[in-house]
Amino acid sequence: MSFQPSSRSLALPQVLIVDDDAAVLDVARSMARAVGWHALVCDHPGQAVELFREHADRIRAVLVDLHMPGADGVALARTFRELAPDTRVLVMTGDTLEEDRITASGVEPGCILIKPFSIGGLQQALAGGDAAARAA
Repeated sequence: MSFQPSSRSLALPQVLIVDDDAAVLDVARSMARAVGWHALVCDHPGQAVELFREHADRIRAVLVDLHMPGADGVALARTFRELAPDTRVLVMTGDTLEEDRITASGVEPGCILIKPFSIGGLQQALAGGDAAARAA
C-alpha cells in the first residue's frame, strides 16, 4: 500500500483508522477531516501495522474496530500501544455490552468509542478526553 501525503496533510495531526467496513472507514475519515485531522485508512489489520510503522512519526492516534474477520481489535490495539506508547489508541465497537470486556482486557478506560459516534465525540476522543462517546 503506497501513500504519498500532501504538504497540507503533513501539517495536520494524523489518525490511522482500521475497520473492515468500507462505509465506516469513509464516515470516520470524513469526520476526522472535519475536526482537523488527516486520516489514513486501512481495512486489513496486518496492513495496518505496516502502514503504522511507515508513518509512526506522524500518527498521533489510532482507531481500531473491535470485530474484524480474523483479527482481535483489542490485541491489535495492544500492538499499536507497544510500537508507540505515546500514541492514543482507541477501540471502536457498535456493541455497548462490550465496554466492560474491552476495559477488562487492558484497554485504558476512556479509550472506547461506541459506534455510531458523533463528530464531537470523535474530536474529544482524539484530543484525549473521555472517549466513551456516543452519538448525540
